[in-house]
Parts: sequence; structure tokens; C-alpha cells
Amino acid sequence: MADTLVGLVRERAQAGGDGHAYGFLVDGEQDLRSVTYGELEQRAAAIGAMLGERVAPGGRVLLVFEPGLDFLTAFFGCLFAGVVAVPVYPPTPSRPEAGLASVARVAADCGAEAVLASPLTVALAEAAAGVAELRGLPWLVPDERPADAWRAPRVRPDSVAMLQYTSGSTGSPKGVVLRHRHLLGNLASMDWFTGRPATGTVVSWLPLYHDMGLIGTVLYPLFRGMSCYLMSPLHFLHRPLRWLELISRVGGTISGGPSFAYYLCTRRAEAISPDRLDLSSWEVAFNGAEPINLDVLRAFEAAFAPSGLRPGTVVGCYGLAEASLLVTGARRGEPRSTHVLRAELGEGKAVECDPGDPRAVELADAGGLPPGHDVRIVDAGSGRELPDGAVGEIWASAPSVADGYWRKPEETGAAFGARLPATDSSYLRTGDLGVMLDGRLFVTGRRKDVVIVRGRNVHPHDIERVAQQVDRRLRPGGGVAFSILGADGEGVALLQEVTTRDPEELRGLAAAITGAVLADQQVPVSRLYLVPPRSVLKTSSGKPRRSATRDALHNGEITILHTDGDVS
Repeated sequence: MADTLVGLVRERAQAGGDGHAYGFLVDGEQDLRSVTYGELEQRAAAIGAMLGERVAPGGRVLLVFEPGLDFLTAFFGCLFAGVVAVPVYPPTPSRPEAGLASVARVAADCGAEAVLASPLTVALAEAAAGVAELRGLPWLVPDERPADAWRAPRVRPDSVAMLQYTSGSTGSPKGVVLRHRHLLGNLASMDWFTGRPATGTVVSWLPLYHDMGLIGTVLYPLFRGMSCYLMSPLHFLHRPLRWLELISRVGGTISGGPSFAYYLCTRRAEAISPDRLDLSSWEVAFNGAEPINLDVLRAFEAAFAPSGLRPGTVVGCYGLAEASLLVTGARRGEPRSTHVLRAELGEGKAVECDPGDPRAVELADAGGLPPGHDVRIVDAGSGRELPDGAVGEIWASAPSVADGYWRKPEETGAAFGARLPATDSSYLRTGDLGVMLDGRLFVTGRRKDVVIVRGRNVHPHDIERVAQQVDRRLRPGGGVAFSILGADGEGVALLQEVTTRDPEELRGLAAAITGAVLADQQVPVSRLYLVPPRSVLKTSSGKPRRSATRDALHNGEITILHTDGDVS
């Protein structure tokens, strides 16, 4: 197999140039546009020739595209030119200011030399001229020059293919340096995760500028020579069942997303007759949310079993941009969880117990290790490796782990240079907490997000999960819990989006939330904020940015509809 993505595209084109590569559902319903592997190579070569005239190999090029096939050909065109692709979230044309400010920060950080844009997004160039970091950058639209004008650059496995910018849940944006060998290494791990299928069809609505969407659902089908069908995240969010309808329409075998995607579909399951969907082809429904919500996954499988969805189809996995994507994965037919004693877990120990034990809490299984992967659980303070059953920071080593962050030596050293005694490998410090049991990883939370209440570790996602199950007027994925200091020490604050503004309803919801959290988690909510929809800040993949949302709240940037609590 080819040792670069450029070579991989060319191999696919030579082996079956007329074979379907990618399709995009333009309107989210019926208008399907497609490209073959041969056409993909031709378009990528044409864009590569154009870029080769403007940007030297190794230069950074921002990709500012709405979801669609143009983004894919532009991405591969960057690789064919030997330049570094830098996907960014496209600003909203109607209100470009905030989006352009984000693009400007990325441009300044990576030293961008050009912007590659679609005919639609290139209209932002005029507004970008008023942003200092973007002023003077050429905005280029792919042209139709002959592909034979392309001259292959010196692209090697160690060449930088892309910078994956991630805002993360707790920090400022950083560009993860991903080389061709990193990406191909992770695609091989994904092949293990999916069971190395001989044939298949990938379906996705995930954002193309994010690692799960780009690597997991665009590059993986290229790696396997499969067909891929895509739709816009906006079309999915507007009507989530479009995702399942596309799987049914094309016989999708691999697809997935965060827990909230399965939740949204489950809530709308009654809106579609079971016989209108055929999900029997679906073999791997991956769930890479942080954390995996087992209740949601079970409800999803039950809701769509009448449409042919088989038990055990939804499987958990764990990954992050710094590792390209996948670190561990649970495969079909393997156990999805284990039960441990709640009190001991709060003390940093996972003691397995019977599921029926009233003291039990269920942990989702993030799976085992692909070949070549090494995961250790480490005491973050001392750097000492912990045994099975002990909760600590997850450290990972794999061929797909990046070399570091673009031009950030201090952050790179802190995150990527971890060492363990008597080992030759360097490890990525993920910042996540987890435990290993019998060679399988169970993620328990973010180290930086953990709240310590009276000596007990409390994970924000547990508080958020309980609160959002109280009432349908509490938006799923629309809450963040964080630490707050009061007279008696550290406590838990919760900010939750609601769909009502009625004062009496707000008071009732507040009482129900605090009661539910206290009953389920044995932790009082020191302060509760009920806020309008879309108040919680999120990463490009939809994860809540807890620290950033907390800061926005404290800076008066979030409207508060109702508040309870006695912490000042």
C-alpha cells in the first residue's frame, strides 16, 4: 500500500478510476452529487498545480469551505501540491465577524500563506481585508486548469500533511502537526477497530474540518477503497433522521458520532414509520463522545430495532486530535460496560461489582488497544504508573500520535514528552482520566474538569447527565458543571440551557434539577444558572467548553434567566 495519502489517491484512481469515491447530499434530502476516484485524482492534481504556482512546498494553506465535495478536492489538492492543509470552520456569511476572528487567530498561529476558498466563501475576502492577520493573504478559488500541468512534489511519509486545530475543552486553539505517516497509522488502527471489512459503505454528517469527520469518515473509506456518502451537519441538526435515511438509502455499514446524535434521533423515532428505514446493513455505529452515554445508546438501539438495527451495533471508542484520532475502540460483540463501586471510584479505585448492587455505578467501555498502541494509567502528580483498577491520567503512545503542536515548544514538551521509567517510548499526556481493567480502557473524565467536593472527586459530565434527564425543556448537551468556591470550600456550579422563560416553570425546573443531582450523585449544587439556548460554548465537534463558558458567565456575556444558590 502507498506510504502517503497522495500515493493512496493515485493507487485508487489507477485500480478503479470509475469507482464511486464520495457522494454529498447537497440539500439533505435527494440532490446527491458524486465524484469517482479518477475524478478525485484529476481535480486534486489540478488544484495542486494551481497551488504549486503560488505556495512553496511546506507552506500553510487555510481551507475555508462550506461542507461539500469542493472541500474534499481542495484538501487533497493541498496534499498534491505538497503544502500543509489547515481546515478551519467556515464563517457564517450573514455574520462573518466572529468567524473571521477565529480564522485570523489560526492564520497568525500557523503563518498561513494563502486561503483556498469556495465560490461562496470567497465572498468573505472583502470582509477579511479589515482583519489585520488576514490582510494581504490571497484568497484562491480552485480553477479548471488541466490536471497534466501538475508536477509531483517531494511528498514523503514524514511530510506534514495537515494542521488539525483544536480548541479543546479546556484550552486555547493549538495546531496538531499531522504527517502522512501519522494519518496512515491511524487509518490502519481504524481498520482494526471496524474489523477490517472487505467491503462497506461509510455514511457521515460530521464536520469535515474536524478530526472525527475528516479522518474517520473521509480518509478511512479512501484507505479501504470504500464508497462514502456525506451530508451537512446543519442538515442533520435541522432534521436528525436524515442521517438514518441516508444510511438506509445507500446501505451504509459504518457511521457514527457523539452521544447527542443518537439522542436526537431517538427523540424523533416516532416521527418515522419503522418500515421506512432499513438499518440492517449497519455493522459499526461508533460513539466517540466524551463521555459515552450508555443510556442513550441503549435507547437508540431499542427505538430502531424495528427498522433492522441489530443489538450491539453501537460501540464506544476513545481518541483525540493529538493522536490523529483513534486511541482505543470496542468492537462489535464485546461488553460495553462494567459496574464498579461508586464510593471507591470517588477515591480513585475501580472495584468491580454486581450490576444489581445498589452501590454500583456503570462505566462505559472505550475498548481495547489496536496493534502498536500502548496506553498507561499514570499518577499525574508524580509520573508514577498505576496498576490495573487505579484511576489516573491516560498516557498514550502509538504510531499515529503527533509530534507536537505547531511552533509551540513548551506546550509540545508538556503534552508529548512524557516518560515512564524503564521504557524507551515517549507518551502523550491526554489530560483525560481513566482506568484500565483487563486490557480495556474506561474513561472517567477530564483531569482539569474534576471538582473535589469534601475530598471526593466529582466529574462534571455526571452532573450534566443527571440534570438533563430531568425534563425535556432542559437541552441535551446544553449544560456545563464546573468548580465554584464558597465559604465551606469547593462546590459544584451548573449552567443549563432551557427552552422556557416562564418564571414559575424556571423555579420548578431548578428545584427538580438540584433534587435529582443530590439524589443521584450525593452532591449539592452550590449554584445553578438557567440560561437560554445556545449559551454554552462548544468545540467544533460539539463538546462543551466548560472553562470558556464559565469565563463568559463571569464576564457577564451570558443571559441568566434564573439562578439558585447561596455562593457569592
